[in-house]
Amino acid sequence: MDSRTNERDLTAVIPRLRNMQLARRDPWGEDESHPPLDAPTDAPRTRVTPWLVPGLLMAALGLTGIGRPALWTDELATWGVARSSWSEMFALLRWVDAIIGPYYTLIRGWAELAGTSDTALRLPSVLAMTGAAALVGALGAQLAGPRTGLTAGLLFALLPAASRFAQEARVYAFVVFCAVLATYLLVQAVTRPRPWRWPAYLLAVAALGVLHPIALLLLAAHGWVVLAQHRDRAVGWLLAATVGALPALPLLRLGNQQKSQVAWIPPADAQTLLTLPREIVGVAWIGLLLGVLA
Repeated sequence: MDSRTNERDLTAVIPRLRNMQLARRDPWGEDESHPPLDAPTDAPRTRVTPWLVPGLLMAALGLTGIGRPALWTDELATWGVARSSWSEMFALLRWVDAIIGPYYTLIRGWAELAGTSDTALRLPSVLAMTGAAALVGALGAQLAGPRTGLTAGLLFALLPAASRFAQEARVYAFVVFCAVLATYLLVQAVTRPRPWRWPAYLLAVAALGVLHPIALLLLAAHGWVVLAQHRDRAVGWLLAATVGALPALPLLRLGNQQKSQVAWIPPADAQTLLTLPREIVGVAWIGLLLGVLA
């Protein structure tokens, strides 16, 4: 024992601690670092599951009863184009449906390989919605972890509207796929910058606009996210979004010349707004719930 220790130190019940700083632990644990509840992991199963399971589910739902019922009015327009010659199709687009001419071109080429049966004409939409469901899962996993991604992908696949457009020989399944793809590539570009990510985003935006120019309204949401959370990426986004939107301009011009084709549709009013959730999602209360969550 140190001879310099005084008598008071020896007789204390609890020895006095000099020149020591005891770390005080936060009882709530707020001063400790914790991994996120849904932290991504490098396990192969965790990387694959969020996109693979929703994709498989969407494919199964889309293929179930794909040939029933028979093609309805709008799908019959697709059927007519698919059975026509290339020259007849381009002559038709001079007068009607020029705004979805790229989709007709795609489906006309597909018909050369797969035929023009109800199932054959609807199968590309199944594939597009399958890809969209997988991308929703991948996007959710990128933003909030694998469990969140899996949940988001499954919810998307189970939406009545997803099954509907997966079994419809029209352009809308492709538009959904391109919209989700562009959003996924945007997240990649702003969070994991690489030289090729902005060109990839540009191509996805271009495909979205060419398939349905009105869908480019999605860029307003993309711009808000970039400016609010990733302002240092704003120039790259603005350049890619602007160049990507340019191919849609000729289609908008042609569509404006053919607007008499949809003159029978009444102007939007309050009733249109009230029925919008059901029209988009398929079930009104689900659409309202998703709107509130958004």
